[in-house]
Amino acid sequence: MAEMHIQIGDVSPRIQYTGDGAQTFFTYPFPIFQAADMEVYLDDVKQATGFTVNGAGQSAGGDVTFDTAPANGVVVTLRRRLAIQRTSDFQESGEFRSKVINDELDYLTAALQQVSDDGDRTLRLGATDPTASLTLPDKAARTNMYLGFDANGDPIATDASGPVGPTGPAGSDGSYTSVSDGLTEVTASQIAVDLAATPGLEFSGGHLQAKVDSATISRTAGGLAIAAGGVGTTELSLSTVAQAEAEAGTATTERLWTAERVKQAIEVLGGGGLELVSHQTPSAAANVAFTGLAATGIYMLFYSFDFDTNQVYLRMQVGTGGTPTYQTTNYAGYGMGNDFSSGGALAPVGQQRHAEASMRLGEHRNTNRVGNQTGDALNGKLFFCYPGDTDKYFAMTHEEWGQATTDPGSRRGFHNNGSGSWENALTAVTAFKLFPDSGNLSGKCTLFRFKEV
Repeated sequence: MAEMHIQIGDVSPRIQYTGDGAQTFFTYPFPIFQAADMEVYLDDVKQATGFTVNGAGQSAGGDVTFDTAPANGVVVTLRRRLAIQRTSDFQESGEFRSKVINDELDYLTAALQQVSDDGDRTLRLGATDPTASLTLPDKAARTNMYLGFDANGDPIATDASGPVGPTGPAGSDGSYTSVSDGLTEVTASQIAVDLAATPGLEFSGGHLQAKVDSATISRTAGGLAIAAGGVGTTELSLSTVAQAEAEAGTATTERLWTAERVKQAIEVLGGGGLELVSHQTPSAAANVAFTGLAATGIYMLFYSFDFDTNQVYLRMQVGTGGTPTYQTTNYAGYGMGNDFSSGGALAPVGQQRHAEASMRLGEHRNTNRVGNQTGDALNGKLFFCYPGDTDKYFAMTHEEWGQATTDPGSRRGFHNNGSGSWENALTAVTAFKLFPDSGNLSGKCTLFRFKEV
């Protein structure tokens, strides 16, 4: 009959439990060869005594019994730990017993499981990650440094700070409600001055008060109160309030002049105002777009562009819908331009366009107007109003001007102006974009809106 030996199954050589303050008996599902192969931890502390290991030599494992139950919440870790070594030696022409070789192979398998478990708990590359080095910088380079990774994903020592923690909670309304809020918890015994010997200060009603000559300045519901020698009280509000309170003009804030109150006064008086909608600085871009137009108001765009392609027109298309669909039919326009020769003469040119795929604005070329020379730019402005009005076609007017730094075609500058429209269904316009016939544009453009009064 063959001698019995341990059967090593596919099972992890470690297991964890959480103590409840009453349980003393904890099982382990992996085999051990002898009781000394078992390591026992309570939280992070390795235990040497206070427990008994049962089941050594059994394929199904066994249990660890503590003399005293681990406390509630304590993590109990049981793991098999073997010395990586040979436990037998076979002699030439000697006896070859099956149990001895089986025990040796079982020990090697258990040791491999131990190494695999250790490897699973280390920093390592993913199965599909490209080959990379995980060697740490030497001790001198990493001392008092953070572990980081460079552009290749290799570890480096860095002095970069760690992540920023969360912002702490704000006050009840995000700020002090008055100048004296920071002093409301101060008591007379905590003030490190002799108030009797300090004529400018007194402590009354739980508050530190300041005296100016015969007047006393103290905190009230309205802010600061100035009582002048018993004659009367005048409230001076220095509070910080919420926008809703300021715009409502409550009794507490009616004397408070803040940005919100100024805004409220302007609107009550009928002021509309000019607002900045967007400022963009495209660089080698195919187009520059402005989206989310309001339905009302007068829009004004200023731009200065240069192009990487000679002899191109700057064009405009309008967009409709929340996610704009830019229209490519039924544009019309009229333009009039003047070229300025080196002698100062004018060369006016007028032209009409209908049923085009876009509105044509200024022209940029290097033969007889501006070109790709240092300092060149196509400058311009355009206006349109009420883009959301569905009772009329969308229309705009534009003006362009430019000047070359050299004189390749005996003309130094030009000035154009014109108008255009999108003659399609009466549809609200929500966006527009500018783009050249070909190539890309670079420069600056700023869109303003006069709000409706």
